[in-house]
Amino acid sequence: MLIVGAMALATPLAAQDPAKPPAEVAGGQKAPGVQRGGAEIRVQVGGTQTLVRGEPDDPRDTRPPEIYGEELCPATDVRGQFEPVQGVWQDDLTFTDRPGKQITRLSPTSWGAELPMVTGRKTALFGIDHAVGGAEPRRDEIFVKGEASGALVPVFFRFTLEQPGSVEVVYESEIVGQVPIGGPCGPTPVPFEVILPASDGVPRQFTFEFRRDGEYTLTAELVTGDGRPTGIAVSVVGQSRRTHAPSLAFRPVALLASSLESSSRAGLEAAAREIRVESALRIPDLYPVVNAPLRTEVFPLKDQSGLLDRREGRRRRPIDEVAEKLGSELEKVAVEELVRELQVGGLMSGFDRVVAIVSRPDHELLKRWLGTPINSVAWAASQKVVFLDRETGINVYTVAHEVAHTLNYLYSSPEMQTECTLDYHNVDDDYGHGHQLTDEGLPSRRRRDYSPSMMGPARESTSFALVDGILIVDQAPETNVWIEQCTYWHLLWILSSSPPDPPVVLIQGFAGRGADGFAGAILPLYEFESVTDIPSEEGEGGWAIVLKDASGAILSRHVWEPVWRIPHLEVERNLVSFAFRLLRPPALARVELQGPDGVVDAVDLSASAPRVTILRPAAGETAPLEEGAVRVEWSGTDADDDPLLYTVFYSGNGGETWMDVAFETDATSVLVPIDPEAPAHAHRVLVRATDGGRSADALLTLSLPEGGP
Repeated sequence: MLIVGAMALATPLAAQDPAKPPAEVAGGQKAPGVQRGGAEIRVQVGGTQTLVRGEPDDPRDTRPPEIYGEELCPATDVRGQFEPVQGVWQDDLTFTDRPGKQITRLSPTSWGAELPMVTGRKTALFGIDHAVGGAEPRRDEIFVKGEASGALVPVFFRFTLEQPGSVEVVYESEIVGQVPIGGPCGPTPVPFEVILPASDGVPRQFTFEFRRDGEYTLTAELVTGDGRPTGIAVSVVGQSRRTHAPSLAFRPVALLASSLESSSRAGLEAAAREIRVESALRIPDLYPVVNAPLRTEVFPLKDQSGLLDRREGRRRRPIDEVAEKLGSELEKVAVEELVRELQVGGLMSGFDRVVAIVSRPDHELLKRWLGTPINSVAWAASQKVVFLDRETGINVYTVAHEVAHTLNYLYSSPEMQTECTLDYHNVDDDYGHGHQLTDEGLPSRRRRDYSPSMMGPARESTSFALVDGILIVDQAPETNVWIEQCTYWHLLWILSSSPPDPPVVLIQGFAGRGADGFAGAILPLYEFESVTDIPSEEGEGGWAIVLKDASGAILSRHVWEPVWRIPHLEVERNLVSFAFRLLRPPALARVELQGPDGVVDAVDLSASAPRVTILRPAAGETAPLEEGAVRVEWSGTDADDDPLLYTVFYSGNGGETWMDVAFETDATSVLVPIDPEAPAHAHRVLVRATDGGRSADALLTLSLPEGGP
């Protein structure tokens, strides 16, 4: 009995299982008995052993004759085109081509993709619509064409990615055409064109990634059915960059006593949990970051119902002096105080941005304090904090819109006009173009041309309400919002990778302007490890934070400009809070806040840092619980007799993320809420003390009663 099993002749390996990723395809080429253009044959004869191709001395391993001659005829007048895409087009349909975000024809077979790729982000290949230097408008096709003078030979596309120290086959198509390159070569060339459909991107079954930073070359080459390179190829060159995805802390905030009532409080907390999950999953589909969930956390509700409290005997704050000098209204000072606490608490907790969720009455109150009509469901209050109206502003696209404003603050109409020659902020138009490759990080393909703009007006939102103790979630249908190419380009450069976290000093305070000039205040400084917010920059004039050594020599100067106009609200303010993490020079001795007219405030660092010790619970002691919380007590000392302020943080994941539970208090005791779902070994408390110029930490691992909270 003779049993023969054969694969189709001249079919590329990738076509046998189109779902296989490149690594499996490459591995399959080395499997015994499998040869491109050949057959796997097992012969069984009664009384003999089974022979398998690839075994030593098997005569059937001799290469079979080709279906055409060994000679391959040269091709002439070769040209073709394709581009890599990670969400938006290199050649956008709305924004003017500009250096840095366009595709340029370098030769008939070579292209320069100037919009950098994101290292680690899902990628697919498409045709080109238009290019600097000219291109055929064929978005849905990748093609190569030219002339040759031989017999027709079946070919397929092989795509390779070359980066420093690496060459990788990222995809091989099925046989998609024939080219006249089989010998013997004739005297008269004939034209050919090989087309690979790409309306949904190539590869269709999977995506690939740029694995290294730096230069790359993507090559699309035609390969004969039996695996021989033809030399007929087109290529794209560009750069790949690693980006830092922003981390977001979502925090319910209550200003009015009514917002602290159980029903309103539950609605705020539920809204924060819901939008946290949606933002963590969906923003990476839009932003130029890897397709993985953002690092997010929900912080405990912040009770700010006493924000306007000015009782006698209250500790006088530096902001009071600034406000009096500028003649600022109490309400506007209160808003900046709230923003300051939110952003400093978020930064010291290790989060880049804070998304504050407020009730509709509280949202109206905030904007009334600022002296502006209700005309926005959300707004970026500073470079670190955005506010969302719970009833109307809870939408992932609104979060993405507002966070984009803060990167770098303020990215709005003037910056759009400067960078992209088009002001598209809050413009109700379809400026979103590209192709979506993931949905909540999972593979999903969808053409996004002429989609409503992410930086356009607010879209339909999700609302939350408690009815008879039951949470009602009213979720609007999914909208077709997509990120604009210019926003994507802007964010890509802002989010470019940072070095490992260095020692930083967090410098916070207020900057003000008035009829009599400029004023400002530096509030308590903090020292820890983190990323930096603004680089050192030379020059004079404007606003700057200047770091000096003990002799008065400048160590670094960090230029910035207060944003006096809040986006969306169209309100001018004369008092702005700020908080920046700056690289801390070892010789740092003095911090100056400089305004356009000179130094407005300065802080001299004390000779020694304070000391702080957690007294109770003691290390190793089982901490008693008080209604799901642990009372933590501490003491602090300072060799220079400076008064101390304390900020207390809690972590339910072993210190990976933190949330502040007390902010710049002079008390030495606080109840710390415990996450009931956290593992027993993962509870941590951090007490950070500051004397105004130096800070110190005390860390405690909590031991809880058996069974947890």
